[in-house]
Amino acid sequence: MDVVKLGAVGCGRQATRNIQASIPHIPEFEFIATCDLRSDLAERNARNFGARRSYTDAREMFEREELDAVIIVGPPELHASVGREAAAAGLHVFTEKPIASTPDDAAALVTAIEDAGVFGQVGHMSRHADAVRIAREIVDGDAFGPVTFVESKYHTPGPYEPTGVIPTAFRTYNLYQTTHAIDLARHFGGDVARLTAARGEGRDEAFALTLMLEFAGGAVGWVNVNSCVPAMESRLEVTGANREFVGVDNLTERRYVPADAWHGGESAYRAIAASSWRPGPLTTGHSRPGYSNQLSHFARSVLDGVQPFPSTRDGYEAVRLCFAIEDSLDRGAWVDV
Repeated sequence: MDVVKLGAVGCGRQATRNIQASIPHIPEFEFIATCDLRSDLAERNARNFGARRSYTDAREMFEREELDAVIIVGPPELHASVGREAAAAGLHVFTEKPIASTPDDAAALVTAIEDAGVFGQVGHMSRHADAVRIAREIVDGDAFGPVTFVESKYHTPGPYEPTGVIPTAFRTYNLYQTTHAIDLARHFGGDVARLTAARGEGRDEAFALTLMLEFAGGAVGWVNVNSCVPAMESRLEVTGANREFVGVDNLTERRYVPADAWHGGESAYRAIAASSWRPGPLTTGHSRPGYSNQLSHFARSVLDGVQPFPSTRDGYEAVRLCFAIEDSLDRGAWVDV
């Protein structure tokens, strides 16, 4: 396989602005077909992004076209149902998050993908922002030591409305937005062993949410989510056992303080200032970093026969943790996850 023959299901706003817009710039993709229930959207995206044909039925596209992989972007019930059909057709599957609206449906998608022997990736694009990738390289280095603490902050305005399958605004927000903070915390801290949650109320169903996490590997963490804000803001901070620190602000600015940076006096401040990194003037055209990188990673992983990340199983864990948050709030206690 020299290129990945790609189909895309879902041609709404997110699919158009942040996902399919990247496809023409990824040489590992050959864009074969688009699909949407609205034929005008499917035809528009095929025309604008270079796909050969368009469809209004995903199953028909899977049957008629020779595809290697599919990108699915829409509501979570679409990710779960069409993802299972794509896996059954032998296609590698990229879905936006959340991969499903319930843990059971998310688990069913994971099972379908793993049983079919194909790869699954979920669109938690924060992991693929350049500053986050550089931070992860630092954390994986010998000097950093085992992770001891992770803080993952994610603020974006709310509220989000209930949907046909998601009964409350709180759950909708968590599945669509809190999962960003949760997935990034797991990316650096590993699997979560248990958590406890506290919630503060704002106007019109907006809220502030704080989670304390204990990771299976021994680290602890804090996730801070807030929909009572006027604008989006995020932060990641990670410390290691060897007294090293790395942080990422708004997915763009990486700060790194090695253990030997602090010697007192002016030299300390110079060392800390010199550890910052920001991206150059080039841009992918996306409003947030990571969207294009995640698709390049998916394409290269398929070609190389390597499981991409975050996997569909990571997407399942994010959904499961969102339900654990509600469980903790209902019980007013720590819950094992």
